[in-house]
Amino acid sequence: MTNNNHPASSTPLHQPPHTPSAPPRPRTLIVHYTPRGEQSNTRALALHFKECAKGHVAILDLEHTQLPFLNAPILAAYTKAAYTAQPLTEDEETLVAPLKKHVEEVLAADIVVLAFPMWNFGAPAAVKAWLDHVLWKGKTWDFAPGGGYLGLVKGKKGVILCTTGGSYDAPPMNKYDHATAHTRDVLQFMGLSVQIVMAQGLNQFPQEATARIEKAKSEIAALVHKLGV
Repeated sequence: MTNNNHPASSTPLHQPPHTPSAPPRPRTLIVHYTPRGEQSNTRALALHFKECAKGHVAILDLEHTQLPFLNAPILAAYTKAAYTAQPLTEDEETLVAPLKKHVEEVLAADIVVLAFPMWNFGAPAAVKAWLDHVLWKGKTWDFAPGGGYLGLVKGKKGVILCTTGGSYDAPPMNKYDHATAHTRDVLQFMGLSVQIVMAQGLNQFPQEATARIEKAKSEIAALVHKLGV
């Protein structure tokens, strides 16, 4: 099932006026892929989160910042950087520079919001590319002593905002929701605690689409308040 949600243009860092008496609010990174622009339901949810937030918000628009997919040269440079003590060549540094940038963005944030539409039961390729960039051994995850893995992004919150054309909240269709399942698992693997807000069935029940989007917006407002953003 394909949900025809399409982007938001890049939004600059939003910093509210400094109030000395107020405690510092969390820093939020919103990563979104919404290639339909103003027509995108996902974009509406991402922007609503931003509008509700009162702290520092940075935006990464995966439509306008197209990330390179991992290929043989990038993987070789990443493996050398993450698994060995060898210095990288200038060319290798160039190859992994985008990965390092996005890892640092995640580490600098207190809350990471990932917003995207479900496409054919999964997250769009641009979202998978971002996940591949931020999964860096020794920075966002590592091997645990004696076996297993450790998430290194501790004490941070993850929020997934997802819209779907069909409904996947009950059997038998819930097993086809690989979009939120995969993104949730990756964020949790890195150590974030994750909450999900969805607006489902927007194409399947068009007469209810507006109400479903508004319900998701209400859930987002409540979540922003709960997180103290």
